[in-house]
Amino acid sequence: MAKKKRDKNRVLIFDTTARDGKQSPGCNFGPDDTIRLAHQLARMKVDVMEAGFPVSSDDDFEAVRRVAHEVPGITCAALARANKDDIDCVMKAFGDAIKRSRIHIFIATSDVHMEKKLNKSPDEVIRMAVEAIKYAQACGIDNIEFSPEDASRTGFSFLAKIVAAAAWAGARTINIPDTVGYAVGTEYPNMILRLMHEVSIIERNDIVLSLHCHNDCGLATANTLAGLAAGARQAHCTINGIGERAGNTHLAEVVMALKTRRDYYKLDTGINTKEIGPTARLVSSIIGKPIHDTLPIVGANVHAHSAGIHQDGVLKERATYEIMSPEDTGWQEESLPLSSQSGRHGFKQRLAYIGYEVNAKTFGVVYAKFKELAAMKPLVHNTDLHMLMQETEAEQHAEEEGWIRLLNVDYHKLDGTRRVFVGLTANDNTFEASGTGNGPFDATWSAVRSALTRQKFWPGEIKLESFDVSKGQGGIESVGIARVKISLGDYAAFGRGSDTDIVVACTKAHIAALNNLINAPILRERIS
Repeated sequence: MAKKKRDKNRVLIFDTTARDGKQSPGCNFGPDDTIRLAHQLARMKVDVMEAGFPVSSDDDFEAVRRVAHEVPGITCAALARANKDDIDCVMKAFGDAIKRSRIHIFIATSDVHMEKKLNKSPDEVIRMAVEAIKYAQACGIDNIEFSPEDASRTGFSFLAKIVAAAAWAGARTINIPDTVGYAVGTEYPNMILRLMHEVSIIERNDIVLSLHCHNDCGLATANTLAGLAAGARQAHCTINGIGERAGNTHLAEVVMALKTRRDYYKLDTGINTKEIGPTARLVSSIIGKPIHDTLPIVGANVHAHSAGIHQDGVLKERATYEIMSPEDTGWQEESLPLSSQSGRHGFKQRLAYIGYEVNAKTFGVVYAKFKELAAMKPLVHNTDLHMLMQETEAEQHAEEEGWIRLLNVDYHKLDGTRRVFVGLTANDNTFEASGTGNGPFDATWSAVRSALTRQKFWPGEIKLESFDVSKGQGGIESVGIARVKISLGDYAAFGRGSDTDIVVACTKAHIAALNNLINAPILRERIS
């Protein structure tokens, strides 16, 4: 059967939010979060989702396994280094879903990486790449993507040599990473053009060239668009541009630039752009970080106009100062926020709509919390529901595992000092204590530390490193979202809590961070 001819004007979107994106500090994705995101990416019609790096953790292995088996309509990719152990782990995660999955094999190719990280010669690196690709094929997978890590700092002659070798070995997609955001000006698109012109097998075997850019110099989207204009036909992106250091290419920017300026690029994606806004809000709720007001495409200020002359123009004709409509990206808020009058059926339907299928026990718990929240704020938005569900799931997991849980919190303020009283439980033990401080984070941290120390449940010199608070959707009655970072020696953990009472939100955030830190596998053995 003849191979279906590829549309040369079609750009594939490869989302790596759940793999590279979550490497941003505090951006934690569990397997359930990854599944929820995968279903949303499938609704948005993303082509490929990199669900994890299976050999790196049990959570990543489980996330890849579940996405490969449970989410139709999207290709599940998994990362592997160029060695048999990593590849075997990926194959085990894919299982019988291997035929609709992709393995993404990488090895470093810049001089500094080969010498300092791998301690390998260029010839050894090429041999390792070729052997890994052939081994993956022998394991039964045909959809293979190869990345020469740090390609933008790799000498071109060697880059061309390893790209050709990988293509001859069987890679169908060759990804060219600007791993540290080093490429400027025309360097990146020229690299793509030279590879297409000088590595003949790319055209002969219809190899897809792919782009993976980091934003260290603020050029990730610009470099990605330039690379697509030069002939690459796949773009690695993340939702909201999250990622290591300064982040990765922002998916919405690339997709909407191609759509808005199709007259220039003459390229298309298969993305359902009306799902861009809901996807951005979902990821924001999962990682507990708000979408910045000025983030292109999805920020709250994108369609706001304060200057009088701009307002006048927009009122007369939106095209005077807007190049895309809010409706194009699903930017507008949900049309029917819930309220205290919303019934169980409507509430359950809304949970299903935003990605949660819950059993009767969990539904009863979260519905009771919803009614409490709705009594304190007139409208309950989808972001509020995400936080309710995620906190409920975390509390249920903590109860099952005997981790720390919050029973109650009270406080008062006297002479400028806040005193907080907390009741906690863990392993069927109850801890109560109070603490003081100048603000809610300081006072609640003092109270939690005092309660746990009194019961000898405090594993060493844990420090409160940083904290911040933001508001959720709505007006002055909106939920407060507290975030903290704590550390024990070289190890750090993050926590988030939400409530209409900021003191309660802070207490929840401390407990979430402590559970994440104390129960991290790398620390659990050391502490016990």
